[in-house]
Amino acid sequence: MYTLSEKIEIIQNAGSLREVQDSGIMPDPDAGEGYYFISYSHKDYKQVFCAVLSLQNEGLKLWYDRGLETGKSWLKDVKRRLYSYYCKGVIFFISDNFLRSESIWNEILMTDSFAKSCVFVSLLKNPLREEIGRIPDDRVREALNRLLRCGRVFPPETSPDMLAGAVLSLNKPKLFQYERAVVEVGGESIDCLEIVGMNDISAKKLVIPQEDEFEGERLPVYKIGDNAFANCIELEELIFPRRWSRVNEKAFYACAHLKKVDFGSPLAEDEATLDLSAFAGCNALTEIAVPPGVDEFYSGSTPPPHIRKIVIPSGDFGDLRFAALQELYEVEIAEDASCNALRFTCCKQLRKVRLPNGLPRIDPYAFIECTSLQSIVIPQSVSSIGLAAFALCEGIDRFSLPEGLLYIDALAFYGNVMEKIVLPASLQKISAGAFACCRGLREVQLDCERLCIADDAFAGCKSLKTVVLNCGQMTMNLEYIGRIDYENLSIQDIFLLKKSDRRSKKTVLDKIFPEAETFYIKDGGVKASFRGGFSRVVSDRQGYKKYVKGRV
Repeated sequence: MYTLSEKIEIIQNAGSLREVQDSGIMPDPDAGEGYYFISYSHKDYKQVFCAVLSLQNEGLKLWYDRGLETGKSWLKDVKRRLYSYYCKGVIFFISDNFLRSESIWNEILMTDSFAKSCVFVSLLKNPLREEIGRIPDDRVREALNRLLRCGRVFPPETSPDMLAGAVLSLNKPKLFQYERAVVEVGGESIDCLEIVGMNDISAKKLVIPQEDEFEGERLPVYKIGDNAFANCIELEELIFPRRWSRVNEKAFYACAHLKKVDFGSPLAEDEATLDLSAFAGCNALTEIAVPPGVDEFYSGSTPPPHIRKIVIPSGDFGDLRFAALQELYEVEIAEDASCNALRFTCCKQLRKVRLPNGLPRIDPYAFIECTSLQSIVIPQSVSSIGLAAFALCEGIDRFSLPEGLLYIDALAFYGNVMEKIVLPASLQKISAGAFACCRGLREVQLDCERLCIADDAFAGCKSLKTVVLNCGQMTMNLEYIGRIDYENLSIQDIFLLKKSDRRSKKTVLDKIFPEAETFYIKDGGVKASFRGGFSRVVSDRQGYKKYVKGRV
């Protein structure tokens, strides 16, 4: 076992860096919490390695490049150690060799970018600032001058205890970079912190604090800014504070290994809003659980590409709107979840959804073009089905509409494949094109007591041959949504549609159901009216009048 003075003597008498390493006297770099990064030229190993041993003898944890490892993986590790939050500062050993090294230029730029505190040991013969002026790269020269303005410069003969004291007195970096912000909470404006950057791209797990100190004050952390955690490529788990308000676009962009996110439990007054585009490029994130109390949780123009499952637990939610999640396969919704709005627009791989029991309505475009959706249970609480809500859901061959349903909006079931539909007694209105181009639809049964129905509600239903009317009263509604070619209507056209004024007119059954060949009308029910070509025949259903197309 060598003493410190013996190790220093071996280094000073060595003929090469390899000889020092082969002697086994240099300790492993320390990557534990609270280390200091040594930035130096390998050609200055004698002076630097003696200083490393002396500083470690003073109790400092040091991470340094021992000089023999090469290649991209080693360079990547050097960058990771410098970027890490556990790196509490940098010690620069500046020499002529140092100033000419392009790899060290990168270390200077990174130190400046992440605002690391630093000290300098000058091994130069001439004044330091004079030598810095000879660096040909403007960015490096400016960065090094910025660092010098905040750091102290020591000569090489500085005693180890003095240098160690200066290093230990450096301002320690914070894990998060903040800016002041203001949010509305419970109708009041409050000062808070917004996270705008991250000082450790190597972190595997992050817990965002509920509050932190900034400029001498302790403030709540309520916002996460654009690109705040972008490219934290090793991040695997993320825990939000319990309460938060806003997460901006691409806040976690390209966190490629992020697998698990706990979104906390914001309160209604926090008006918590999150666009899933905040996780664009997070390809390992396949499942998310929406936090109760969230005001808006949605997917915008650049959603993460691999979300396969969404969990909506028990609780009260605001607007939950998801669009174009191309790999979303499963949605798990608690029966007692309560939502202001719930949409899964154009999620083409979505297979099955069971909606919460208390859902008051199906929102416009809620499941439009969910082409793989095979079944859906519409709860009895639903009173209206919105514009194009189930349009182009080509995989659902059966819909069970709830008793208590009052209104079916325009194009609600456009282009579906069900063969039969029963419209409940509670239904009061069916808007334009609600069942247009349901080409597999063969039979419609209307149990409605009082119904107002658009004259083109069943336009293009070429297989619809039988209509059973149990209605007490029916009026025909001329409600237009523009001049529509139902046969060639695209999804882009649907999103641009606008409804126009409406007026009522005498009900003409073969105008509403232009392809129908047989009508059964309940005795004492709606009065039959046809444009022509229908004849009454002996009914094969007790209690119904029967009309068939053609003369008998």
